[in-house]
Amino acid sequence: MGLRPEEVQGKYSYQLSGGQRQRIMLARAFMVKPRLIVADELVSMIDVSLRAGILNVMLDLKQRWGISFIYITHDLSTAHYISNEVAVMYLKIIVEAGSMDKIVNEPLHPYVQLLTDSIPILDLEHGRREIKLLRIELSRRAELMKGCKFYDRCPRRMYALKRVQRSLRSIESIE
Repeated sequence: MGLRPEEVQGKYSYQLSGGQRQRIMLARAFMVKPRLIVADELVSMIDVSLRAGILNVMLDLKQRWGISFIYITHDLSTAHYISNEVAVMYLKIIVEAGSMDKIVNEPLHPYVQLLTDSIPILDLEHGRREIKLLRIELSRRAELMKGCKFYDRCPRRMYALKRVQRSLRSIESIE
């Protein structure tokens, strides 16, 4: 986990950095060899230089012990690194689910398209991709809407979706 015993031994949690506390919690979770770990914003408070190491530990544990992770994050780039399957939520509703590669490379829902467009990547051949900023202004009105919660921000909105929330459906069955 990138911690030496002399760094943390005898210290109270308030004496440790956020990243150190998070790595200790992760190590404690792994000690009991669980079958499932729910990791909510696991690497968000950790220094960028340590993120890859922790994500690699997660991948190793998936392969070696068969541990499954429910990885909750706002960072699609780290989710893409460790996940096979993904469900993207907007205001508590799953708007798209499927294989991580398919979601990142061929997003269907407009919200997911905005999320994937906001992932900064460096393309050495074609220069840096333009990053589209996703402005999220959550309002009480959106939560109370009967239809699609993304309707007010959707570049492809259809009037029918203002009143009715579509249910999640398999795209493979439509094609």
